[in-house]
Amino acid sequence: MGRTADPHPTGLRERKKLQTRAAISEAADELFEAQGFAATTIPQIAERAQVSPRTVSYYFPVKEELVFPDRGELIAGLAATLDDRGEGETAADALSRWITETFVQQPAEEKERSLRRRAVIDADAGLRAYELELQSHTEEVIAASFARDLNLPADHHVPRMIAAATLAALGSLGREDEHASDPAEAQRLVDDVMTFIGAGARELGSG
Repeated sequence: MGRTADPHPTGLRERKKLQTRAAISEAADELFEAQGFAATTIPQIAERAQVSPRTVSYYFPVKEELVFPDRGELIAGLAATLDDRGEGETAADALSRWITETFVQQPAEEKERSLRRRAVIDADAGLRAYELELQSHTEEVIAASFARDLNLPADHHVPRMIAAATLAALGSLGREDEHASDPAEAQRLVDDVMTFIGAGARELGSG
C-alpha cells in the first residue's frame, strides 16, 4: 500500500512558515540591539537566521518591518475589539480592555523584547519617522470608534483629536512602563491614561 497522505499539509506548511518568520525576527532583534538598525544588513540577518537574504525579504519586504513585526496583527486586534463592543461599552472602555489584554498581561519575555525594540526605535530617526506613518492607520481606527460614540463623522476633527491624544498618551505610557515591572503599577498607568482620554471625549462630546 502507498504511504498515507498527510491529512494536514497546509497546517504543517503554515507552522514551518511561522517558525521561519520567528527565527528571522529574533535574529534581527539581536543584531539591531547589538549594532543598531542602520548598521545591520539583510545578509547579516539572513546569516544569523540561517536562511537566504531572499527569504528575509519574502517575509519582510521592507527592512523597517523587522522592527514592527506584529503591527498588522495588533491593529487588526484593536479594530476587532473596538468594532465588537459589548452593550453599553464605550470606545474608551474597549480601548482600555485591549491595552490591558495586549500589553499589561503580556508575558514578561515578550514585554522585555518590546522594550528592546523601543530602544532601537528611539535611537534611529528613520525608524521614528516610519513609526509615525504606521500610527496614522491606528489613529484612523481609534477615531472611527470614538466618532461612533459621539455620533460624528470619522473624519471630524473631534474624534481625530481624541485619537491623536490617545496615541500620544500611550506613547508616554510605554516609556513610563519601562520602569513599571509590577503588573498592578502598569495597570494603574493604563487606568490613568484612559481616565484622561475618557474624560476628554465626554467633554468634547458635550460641547
